[in-house]
Amino acid sequence: LGPAVALAYRLLALCQAHSQRPALQQRAEQLRHLMDWVPVRVVALSFALVGNFVAVAREMLHELLNWHISAAHLVARIGRIADDGSHAGAASDDEGGARRLDSLWDLVLRCGVLWYAAFALWTVLA
Repeated sequence: LGPAVALAYRLLALCQAHSQRPALQQRAEQLRHLMDWVPVRVVALSFALVGNFVAVAREMLHELLNWHISAAHLVARIGRIADDGSHAGAASDDEGGARRLDSLWDLVLRCGVLWYAAFALWTVLA
């Protein structure tokens, strides 16, 4: 949406974090949540498409349109559910954590490839 919207989003984040007035802080939080709502749902749907769609649909479909769930919570939860990598059989907790992180990174890369393909298709057809 351009640099003005990016600047407004950053100013809202700063206002939310550093404001001394609770009413202003709450209003900034509400506006930031409003600006986060659509992009977070698009990312969540992308994670579902490139990950385990059935598990995401079963666990989180009813939460996808919930206005009260935070952006960070929704992306983290859907990311964990969509990540279908196997994490069992790790020798230690550190190794299991590293495997989990690698698997989540692969999910993000697959999501990026999905968006590159969508933009390429848009460019060719438009």
